[in-house]
Amino acid sequence: MIWWWVILGVVLGGTLQIWVLWAQKRMSFWPDPERQPLGGAKAMGFREVEIRTTDNLLLIGWWRPPDPERPVILFFGGNAGTIADRAMFLETLAANGCGVLGVNYRGYGGSQGSPSEKGLYRDGLSSYDFICREQAIAPQRLIVYGQSIGGTVATQIARRREVAGLVIEASMTSAADMARQIIPYLPLWLLMTYRFDNVGTIARVKCPKLIVHGRRDETIPFAHGQALFAAATEPKRFYPIKNAMHNDVLELGGMDYLNYLQQFIDSCAAGLEPPFPDLPEN
Repeated sequence: MIWWWVILGVVLGGTLQIWVLWAQKRMSFWPDPERQPLGGAKAMGFREVEIRTTDNLLLIGWWRPPDPERPVILFFGGNAGTIADRAMFLETLAANGCGVLGVNYRGYGGSQGSPSEKGLYRDGLSSYDFICREQAIAPQRLIVYGQSIGGTVATQIARRREVAGLVIEASMTSAADMARQIIPYLPLWLLMTYRFDNVGTIARVKCPKLIVHGRRDETIPFAHGQALFAAATEPKRFYPIKNAMHNDVLELGGMDYLNYLQQFIDSCAAGLEPPFPDLPEN
């Protein structure tokens, strides 16, 4: 009789493991596979580029070369939509002459392949190589910016490659912390293969860091941003945005945030460390 219980336990455990493997990908990635036109971004100097990854996939990116002596921003978005959905932000970054590369992860926006944690990191590092090698941009002029899950990609790049600065907006501490938040009554994080250990990675990043988070973020709680800031080493800055949720950080941050962001970017590209301007009361 005891063997039946052993067999049942093995079957149930295997079934749970398979479900967790399926669920973590389903919850982590919401790809829109359609390739989107440049639209109004073309008038801002953007052009579509293809980026070859280290595992031989082609990614679709939107690239706007910098004006002379201006910094370059390597941008990674969240887990849904494409860079076309962030076009307004990319255009805002480019409006003052910065170079900008927005990248569609594998499986997103016409890019080949299927998303995974390791795949996104490959996409990020391959995009870095595209800028530095094919576009001849010096790392000292390059700032990586990641929103939400893109923050984990940006942090990985900043740990593994030389960059002038790192900006992460509305990003999580780790996949395990998110799992504990979503399903607190089951230790499913013990079975997860995706880690997205942002809090562990950021502690090893040496460049200047700006961590931005909405105080009312309903998807990745404000506490994640605070924990990332606490784990980060100097030089670092934390920029909380009053009343902002997960997807309206830029809208509610407004010109105060954009001006602060631009000063951070320019300071990093000039090789300066904090102090940056005092934070607003928000």
